[in-house]
Amino acid sequence: MDRLFQECYTSRLGETGSVFPFFWQHGEDHALLFDEMEAMRKAGVTEFCVESRPYEDFCGDQWWIDFQFMLDYARDHGMRVWLLDDKRFPSGYANGYIESHPELRRKVLRLDYRDLTGPMVGSRLLPPALREGETFVAISAWKRSADFRTVKGKPINLTRKLADDGLVDWSVPEGTWRVYYVILTRHLSCKPAYVDMLSAESCKAMLHGVYEPHYEHFKDYFGNTFRGFFSDEPSFANGTSNYHHTVGTEDLQMPWREDLPARIAASLEKKEEDILCYLPALWHNLPSYAPAVRAEYMNQITLLYDENFCKMLGDWCRERKVLYIGHIIEDNNTHQRLGYGAGHYFRALRGQDMSGIDIVLHQIIPFNTSYPHTGPVCGKVLDPEFFNYMLGKLGASLAHTEPHMENRAMAEVFGAFGWAEGVGYMKYLADHFLACGINHYVPHAYSPKYPDPDCPPHFHAHGTNPQEEIFGMLMRYMQKICRLTAESVHKADVAVFYNAAAEWTGGKLTLCQSTCRRLTQNQIDFDILSEDILENAQVVDGRLCVNQETYGALVVPYSEILPKKILASFARLMAEGLPVLFEDKMPSRAAEGGSAKQWLPEGVVVPAKELTETLREMDLWHVSAERAVPNLRSYRVDRGDTTVYLLFNEGGTEIDTYVTFRGAQTPVFFDVWNNRVTKPQEKEGALRIKLAPAAATVLLCGDGRDALPYRYDLPALNPLTPTWKISLRDGGSEEWRFYGETDKLFSFNTPQTLPTFCGHIRYEASFVADGTEEILDLGNVGELATVTLNGRKCATLVAAPYVCEIKKFLKEGENLLTVEVVNSPAYRERDRFSTYLPLPPSGLLGPVKIG
Repeated sequence: MDRLFQECYTSRLGETGSVFPFFWQHGEDHALLFDEMEAMRKAGVTEFCVESRPYEDFCGDQWWIDFQFMLDYARDHGMRVWLLDDKRFPSGYANGYIESHPELRRKVLRLDYRDLTGPMVGSRLLPPALREGETFVAISAWKRSADFRTVKGKPINLTRKLADDGLVDWSVPEGTWRVYYVILTRHLSCKPAYVDMLSAESCKAMLHGVYEPHYEHFKDYFGNTFRGFFSDEPSFANGTSNYHHTVGTEDLQMPWREDLPARIAASLEKKEEDILCYLPALWHNLPSYAPAVRAEYMNQITLLYDENFCKMLGDWCRERKVLYIGHIIEDNNTHQRLGYGAGHYFRALRGQDMSGIDIVLHQIIPFNTSYPHTGPVCGKVLDPEFFNYMLGKLGASLAHTEPHMENRAMAEVFGAFGWAEGVGYMKYLADHFLACGINHYVPHAYSPKYPDPDCPPHFHAHGTNPQEEIFGMLMRYMQKICRLTAESVHKADVAVFYNAAAEWTGGKLTLCQSTCRRLTQNQIDFDILSEDILENAQVVDGRLCVNQETYGALVVPYSEILPKKILASFARLMAEGLPVLFEDKMPSRAAEGGSAKQWLPEGVVVPAKELTETLREMDLWHVSAERAVPNLRSYRVDRGDTTVYLLFNEGGTEIDTYVTFRGAQTPVFFDVWNNRVTKPQEKEGALRIKLAPAAATVLLCGDGRDALPYRYDLPALNPLTPTWKISLRDGGSEEWRFYGETDKLFSFNTPQTLPTFCGHIRYEASFVADGTEEILDLGNVGELATVTLNGRKCATLVAAPYVCEIKKFLKEGENLLTVEVVNSPAYRERDRFSTYLPLPPSGLLGPVKIG
């Protein structure tokens, strides 16, 4: 029997270290901190991540006392502690260190320009005014075109014509010309006291302001009780007004350091003065090698981010035997952009010990995989194609391809959805990301302050959250599945190229997320690989080999313009025998100029709509359904002779079809939530998969267990209409109060009932059975239900269908049925985040059936 399955099935997990929620600090007394940590332990949590939210005396005298208290509690109870690495998010303020060291503030470029018409012989130009400390980096003139943001021809370098009196000596030629002024400044449009990702000394402010003081106070805990640091959403911080900022964005301040022109010139084999003339390409459309300047600028600054920030902090932590983790902002493809982003997801995080993503603020709505929807982020336009089909795979892919990460992929989850996000919603999110390959989670959050309007839900809330006990069941469920897939190797079908550079060049492209959607909806599993991974990857027996992974083909989303280095990597892989499939069209241009054919021979072009069919014809699949099931998500790992498939129905309709799984010898279903093992129905080597909306299961292959057959179809059910005795218990109270009796079920949160009630609703009834009944169907429930029959717990149900097996709890004759329902705290809290979700009804609504 598989060892990890045995651990999960018998609930002898020990310390999984896979779930470590945020624990917010505002300066509460130790009694409240103790109560929250006790609540975590009761929920099965063995680690937590301390976060200043904010703690005004962060790294002050009282902070050291409080953090010591939490470390000692954790040590005494076999727990471990992480720390979010700044006084407030996003990480990068360095606890105010930059404020007291202004020389470490960021340097950026801003653009100004004027249109001038000639001819005018002997003219002089009055440049735009500079603010204190600003200087001109480059001044150049270009012939205007009809498009306001486009120029043509070759530039005229005017930088050297800037005279000592502050005017530019230039006789304007005939025609209309645009004069660009590229200005170096420290007058920052946002986050003025934030680290400079292009400066190693500035990034070390994180060490001086946060890391080293904690090591000095608590080095004896490092590597045992204290597990590591968490960076939350660091970025270039050169713009925070939208999620689409990148090169080519008007009015964006561009990160800068003095040696960038030389770096770019050396890489492109151009003169440095030519690069300076082309700097306006970072904002406007310039001819010739502007795509190369854009792409190489992004290439250089993302490499510097990696070296100066993430790798530096990671190395510091590893030298002290702790881990460094976290995530950047990925939203709506910000992961490959400037502004809120870090320019390149893989470079921004590869210095960490886990990959990282976050899913907060309504970014995924259950069953909505098609329609952009509102949320309190991303300008109220959330893209389901990105969040549903690419985000989780970004995190998993980085973990799979960086050996030092040891397949550890982390997601920050549940935060800022509002109190309307119940445990059923949380389980949907957890199952989604588990089936993407995410195996570590930071639930958001435990707060010792109540009421706390800050980004609910909060899992304990001074004991007033009535869903807390069932939340603990979710924590144990997630840890079981993480444990079940540990020490395993992911088995992907293909790799997908991360084409951030195609966007940097300014050319046309298909976002990677569209490719991810097509593959996912057709059960073709994949990892996303960056150009840095491909540069060093090898092809063995026609498969791409990276770390422990192999891929049968590389899929390249349509990318009109790419740097020649990337084109050359594709050419090498093709020459070594790897199938490289280009969606819709081949790249047509090299960023450095000229046709892409100079670097890349003609390859296999596949229309996007035919991609998955082509891959199946190439025998590149592990899962094959007899009919289209776009909402079936699958993820496979292998461990020795054991194969594990995680299966999740993310759609709003039932899946019932036969599916062929490679490696599915002696398969069983493992229902982890109910801890039940059953044997699937087989037909000609295919297995019948039946999953209700939002249902998940584990297909465990190679275990060889004897198991009862899986129940696919319910028996005939008859209405159960007893008189119900109803009692209520408010969230945070231990006292039940009798409400009344009724034979008609109703919702408790209507104007005519108890519109602000939040807590437990207990229904008790007697009924007579002949002892042959097997199934109880509660019908509609708002929103969590625990079923007890004759004093024995049958099941806890968190999502429709609210159906459970009762045969082994039933007796012939009279039976006592108790259904305890927990409703949504949103009815009591009425927080602003919950306005983005429908509030479920409250109570048992039925119709209740038995059979």
